[in-house]
Amino acid sequence: MRKDRLAMIVLTGILSVSMLSGCQSKQSDEKTTAEETTTVEETTTVEETTTAEETTTVEETTTVEETTEAKVSLGVKEIYNKLIGTGYFSDMYSLDGEDLMDYYGIDVSDATEYAFYQGSVSPSADVIALFKCKDNSAANRVAASLQVVLDSIKDSTRDYAPEEYDKAASAKIVNSDGFVSLVVCKNNKEAQNLVDSSK
Repeated sequence: MRKDRLAMIVLTGILSVSMLSGCQSKQSDEKTTAEETTTVEETTTVEETTTAEETTTVEETTTVEETTEAKVSLGVKEIYNKLIGTGYFSDMYSLDGEDLMDYYGIDVSDATEYAFYQGSVSPSADVIALFKCKDNSAANRVAASLQVVLDSIKDSTRDYAPEEYDKAASAKIVNSDGFVSLVVCKNNKEAQNLVDSSK
C-alpha cells in the first residue's frame, strides 16, 4: 500500500511537470508567432515606404526633364525679328560695335552675342538692345551703359516729343542671368515679355 502511494505521488509529480512543460511550450509558441507577425508587418511597412519614395523620385525627374525640353533659347537676331514682327516699333537701323563705343560707351567685347537697333526717323525713342554677356560683371557694365542710352533718349525727347518721351520714361533695363535688354516702343510691357520668354 505504501508502494502504491509512492508510485501515485511520483506519477502525479510527473504529470504536473509534463503539464507545466506543455503550458510553457504553448506560451513560447504563442510568443514566437507574435514576434514573427510583428517582423512581417514591419517588413511590409518598410517595403511600402520604399515604393512610395521611388514613385516620388520618378515623378520629380520627369517634371524636370519636361521643363528642360520646353525651354528653348533664341539668339538675339531671332528675338529682334520677333520684336519687329509685333509692329510696336518704327523703322530701325543697327549700330555696330564702334558706334556703340563712340556714342554710348558700350564695349561689345563684354557680349558673346548682341543686337542694337534704334529708330531711324527723328524724333523716335524706339530702341531694341539685346546683349548675351560673358559673365555677371560684363552684364553689369552693359546695363550701366544702357542706362546712359535711356537717359540720353529722355533728355532729347522731353521738351519737344512728349509721346516719345513717355515711351522712354516707361521703359526699363532688364539684367537677368547675364542677358541684358532694353526695349523702347509703343508697348514696352508686351515687348519686354516677348524678350523674357525668348531668351
